[in-house]
Amino acid sequence: MKNLLSEDDQDALRETCNLAMGAGGEALFDFTGQFVTLSIPKIQQLGGQSEPRDLLAEMGSVNAISVAAQEFSLGQASASALCVACSESLAVLENAPGVSSSAVGARFHQQMSQVLICTALRRFAEVLELELALAPLQLLHHNQPWGKVDLPKIALLGDTLSVEMNYRLESHVFNASLVFCLPEPMQTSVLAALHRLMA
Repeated sequence: MKNLLSEDDQDALRETCNLAMGAGGEALFDFTGQFVTLSIPKIQQLGGQSEPRDLLAEMGSVNAISVAAQEFSLGQASASALCVACSESLAVLENAPGVSSSAVGARFHQQMSQVLICTALRRFAEVLELELALAPLQLLHHNQPWGKVDLPKIALLGDTLSVEMNYRLESHVFNASLVFCLPEPMQTSVLAALHRLMA
């Protein structure tokens, strides 16, 4: 697999994603009313036949997941962002005190994903100084076993660079990950922007 990013590039990407995904964590706090703990962004280079468990290294051993996908473009290149949550914990969270939504089930996950993904992507584009365009968010799966989960096609095209941050809530059993899936054309755009930032 071709490695477009040096160690310095990966450090810069990790810091940029930390800012973007951290902003998503703040939005998640506003949405849930619960204190959020964040992992360090994990960067992986994956081949075109990657499985969901390969992509979601930080999710751990969960049985069923719910997946929302947001296709986006920065400049001329397209990519996907995924919000993947442990379904068991979503059911607990949607009834927790302080949660700012009356929606339940799939609708709750869709609303939570919209808040988390869009906040993070807007911050990501802002830091990189690239124009962002968003497609409608899609709820791909709700409460599905790992083996039945299909990833968006754009996350499976050629070599993909994935950046994952895991979110946990202090007061409730909750486990979710936000993943940016960056196919090779997007990696080139992001790399050029990172070089401008580091110059």
